[in-house]
Amino acid sequence: MKDCGHGEGGSTAAGEPPPPGGRLRRAALAGNPNVGKSSLFNRLTGLHQKVTNYPGVTVERKSGRMETPAGPLEVVDLPGSYSLSPHTVDEAVVRDEIRGLAGSPPPDLLVLVLDASNLSRNLFFALQLLDTGIPAVAALNCVDAAAAEGISVDAGALSRLLGIPVVPTCGRTGEGVEALRAAVAAGGAPGSPPAPAWLPEVEAAAAALAAPLAERFGGVEEARRRLPEILGSEGLFQELAASLPEDLADRARRERNSLAARGVDAATATAEARYRMVDAVVAEVVRAPLASLSWRERLDRVLTHRVSGTLILLGLFTLVFQALFAWSGPLMDGVGALFGLLGDGVAAAVPEGLLREFLVDGLVAGFEGVVVFVPQIAILFVFIEVMDDSGYLARAAFLLDRLMGKAGLPGRAFLPLVSGFACAIPGIMAARTIKDPRDRMATIFTVPFMSCSARLPVYTMVVGALFSEGRVFGFLATGTVIMISMYLLGIAAGLLSAGLLRRTVLRGGRSPLLLELPGYRWPQPRSVLLEVGRRTWQFVSRAGPVIVVLTVVLWVLAAFPREVDLDRDYDALRAEAAAAAGVAPDAPPEAWTEGLRAEMVRIDDMEGAERSARSWAGRIGRTMEPVLAPLGFDWKIGIGIVASFAAREVFVSTLAVVYAAGDAGEEDEALLSRIRSDVDPGTGRPVFRPLVGISLLVFFVLAMQCMSTLAVVRRETGGWKWPLLMLGWMTGLAYVGSLLVYQVGSALGF
Repeated sequence: MKDCGHGEGGSTAAGEPPPPGGRLRRAALAGNPNVGKSSLFNRLTGLHQKVTNYPGVTVERKSGRMETPAGPLEVVDLPGSYSLSPHTVDEAVVRDEIRGLAGSPPPDLLVLVLDASNLSRNLFFALQLLDTGIPAVAALNCVDAAAAEGISVDAGALSRLLGIPVVPTCGRTGEGVEALRAAVAAGGAPGSPPAPAWLPEVEAAAAALAAPLAERFGGVEEARRRLPEILGSEGLFQELAASLPEDLADRARRERNSLAARGVDAATATAEARYRMVDAVVAEVVRAPLASLSWRERLDRVLTHRVSGTLILLGLFTLVFQALFAWSGPLMDGVGALFGLLGDGVAAAVPEGLLREFLVDGLVAGFEGVVVFVPQIAILFVFIEVMDDSGYLARAAFLLDRLMGKAGLPGRAFLPLVSGFACAIPGIMAARTIKDPRDRMATIFTVPFMSCSARLPVYTMVVGALFSEGRVFGFLATGTVIMISMYLLGIAAGLLSAGLLRRTVLRGGRSPLLLELPGYRWPQPRSVLLEVGRRTWQFVSRAGPVIVVLTVVLWVLAAFPREVDLDRDYDALRAEAAAAAGVAPDAPPEAWTEGLRAEMVRIDDMEGAERSARSWAGRIGRTMEPVLAPLGFDWKIGIGIVASFAAREVFVSTLAVVYAAGDAGEEDEALLSRIRSDVDPGTGRPVFRPLVGISLLVFFVLAMQCMSTLAVVRRETGGWKWPLLMLGWMTGLAYVGSLLVYQVGSALGF
């Protein structure tokens, strides 16, 4: 999120020596979501950034270096958070980082990023952070947006009330960044915010515990100041109790339980006291026009309306879908052409043989399988970043939350699911915008069910071979109805799987959609491009090696063993064909007639088909035949299924080789005619008939036939547990679905 700028800043107190052990001083940029942290982080650290994950979770850790007069400072951009009492993984990460529970000491400085146009929303969390006693500086960000709404904030008065430096900034334009850099370098101040007016009962409980816990808090007064907030937070209280000796922990529990026994809800009471203090601070430092319906509120009424908002949302996501599905096509074709040239260059430079086959068909093809997805991923993340930066993504999530909730998914799942119709990979990566880990995992599990563009060649081949004629209701082409049905089947299977997952493995209450709609902002091109570049490179550098390795493994299965006994002497067939055409057997291809050229291609394809049948992949296909026969599939389809795990669209080219149909595309008549004429020698029935075609389509709709997707799921989830569960569930569902289609259809005489 990068509303007026998100980022992080770091600082070293001017003139201070480095900490013991040579550790860089560390500053943490903290604040609510959508307050502009990322833009400030980018401006403070420039290109001196790195992205890793926090230990044990998939939440990203963005850090960078900021140069100060006293030397470099590490800057950490914490995830957006609303409280130190965590409700999400992101908030737990922030809590652990601030309190030094993540394996490193607490930060040396906090940079509190506050939205000047919505100060009351930000101060609750900021005041909690000041209570930690860590020196802090406040960046009063988005001052341009506040001025546009007629809002002014007295930074000097706010600084006196909080007891820390307050610097007006605008991450979008860079205004105030140098002043912020100087304040950070100066080291900040511990802060001395006014104390909330706690309920008397809460004050009494804190006073009773202050003396026994004085050593834990560094003094009685500090204990009395900190304890009311801890008593009102289940998370903070349990953290405290776990760190105390058993007798003191029991005494603290008794005091807290006594509040509940007297009818005092400590959590509500402390939150209300904190908000009363926030209101008092805001009343003193903020000047705003009399309440009226602002342009932002009027726009919200349109964008979040059930009718107009839904229509606008559908239009926007249609644009996203069009971009992923159509606009990326030329770019992906360009990538394919570049790798085609690379393959030709390697083939020309390396003598014919196993090494050339490995380099061209294994290694180059493997890298192409990674890079070919880059245009789709980059285009998707451009849309995500623009919608997020502008403030629209939160409104889309609000609008869709109720609808998606019926399937156990959050409103933010809509964009990843739509993206999945182009390619599951960018859709899965888009699920990073979902904060709750259960919602995010359910979304990732659902995306591969959407009929991606890689399934289209299979759909088109089957429809073209078996359903090219006929009408439904007299005007709808049978093929059109079947194609639409496959898309709907994928959607239904995905949503049902998500609902089942949320009621079993990911069981738990659905996370409520708690968000405050951010202000509207113009997206920053620099921040958008930096984030898009970072996420795209992350895919290439981390998921890429897994994809390349698996591609090479599949090539080995298809290329070996090299020496096999063939049923026919194909060299003799070539010589006979050359003699029949009146051409010398050793004549170069340039001397061949068109008829001979076609015959040579046919013989090459026949040899390729037989070698495929006798390769390890072919043997796997024949071994699989007894398992696939109940679905109506023979060994040739089995080879296609094995090969298509590299990429679904490979199924068509694999069948083209097996059927000796040349380098056929999905609409090539040579392949389609041979599919139609293929007869099972055992039964005399066509191998491909309408019932088998429907069974095959159902299998490809439901099966996980994409190693790239599994590689990305492993990357996003941090292990093989979820990818293997996904592979097992989708393969099992595909098998059962195809089995029911074929067996029930056969019983009915189809």
